[in-house]
Amino acid sequence: METNNIVFIGSLYQANIDAVRHILEMSAKLPEFNFIIIGNVKNYKFKESQKNVKFLGVIDDAKKDMVLRSACMAVNPVIEGSGRNLKVLDYLSYGIPVVSTKIGLRSYEEYNTDNNIIICDIQEFPEKIRYLCKNRELLRIQSFKSLEMYKKIIKSEGNINTAKIILNEYKN
Repeated sequence: METNNIVFIGSLYQANIDAVRHILEMSAKLPEFNFIIIGNVKNYKFKESQKNVKFLGVIDDAKKDMVLRSACMAVNPVIEGSGRNLKVLDYLSYGIPVVSTKIGLRSYEEYNTDNNIIICDIQEFPEKIRYLCKNRELLRIQSFKSLEMYKKIIKSEGNINTAKIILNEYKN
C-alpha cells in the first residue's frame, strides 16, 4: 500500500474503452501516480498515452496477483454498461480501496457501498485519489472496508471464483 500504483481491469468493451480514455485524461493531472491497466482493452488503439500509464494486456494469475497486491487503489471510471462490474469484486477480494462512479457499482447497491467505496463523478476522481493517498491511515481503513465488503458478498452470494470469472471475462 505504500506504492502509488492505481489499477484498472478492462476487457475490450466500449464502456471500458471510455473508462481508459478518462484514466488517460486524469493521469495527466496525477503525474505522481502510476496507472496500470490490465486486460485486452490494451488492444484498442488509443491515440494518446501518458508516461505514467502502463498497459499490461491479458496477464497470467501470478502477474495479476503481483499487480493487484502492489496497488494502493483501484479506479472504475465507467459511465455506461450493463451487468455487474466484476472488476470491482476482484478489487475488493484484494482489499484494494476503490474509487468508482455510481454506474460502476451497479448490482452492488445492497451492500451499502457508500461506506465502503468512494463514489463520485469522474471529474472528482483526481481530487479523491489525492485525498485518499495523502492520508495513508485512511487508505488502510478503506482497504479493510473493501475486504469486509467482499466477505459480505461471499457470505450472501456463496463462494464466487472471481479469478475464473474475471479471467474468462477479459479473455474475450
